[in-house]
Amino acid sequence: MQNYGTNKDLIEQTHIGYKHMTKKKSILIVEDNEHVRNTLYSWLSLSFPNCEVLHRGSGEEALEVVDENIPDIILMDIGLPGISGLETMRQLKKRELDIAIIIISIHETPEYQMDAKVGGALAFIPKHRMYVDLNPLIADTLELLSKQSAQPPKVW
Repeated sequence: MQNYGTNKDLIEQTHIGYKHMTKKKSILIVEDNEHVRNTLYSWLSLSFPNCEVLHRGSGEEALEVVDENIPDIILMDIGLPGISGLETMRQLKKRELDIAIIIISIHETPEYQMDAKVGGALAFIPKHRMYVDLNPLIADTLELLSKQSAQPPKVW
């Protein structure tokens, strides 16, 4: 897993938890491969029963979900139909929303990893590692979101 500092340190540095006090936590999976999307949905629903887990197959659909209800965490594939996961992340960051975005991808090149980091991703997880690395990262993120923070989010 490529992440940028320790998970808890990075999350605390970005202060992503300041508004997440009252609503049920939510995770949005954005993945075009239906099998991967449904497997992640089932796995995360069981792993995090106190969270609402949503899933969509494209960046455009993800943006529609965010327009209606801002999730706490987004798991974003890079290779999506229509706008890419990286472009979707950029559009979300322009909105200055308080969302932890985790990139999951089969594309492990340093360029993609750097694009994810520069674009504001919390972490980049290769798909072959997601069943090992994703649960602890989501658990750490949710734990820190549950803590009260009075400071607004900042990227990197």
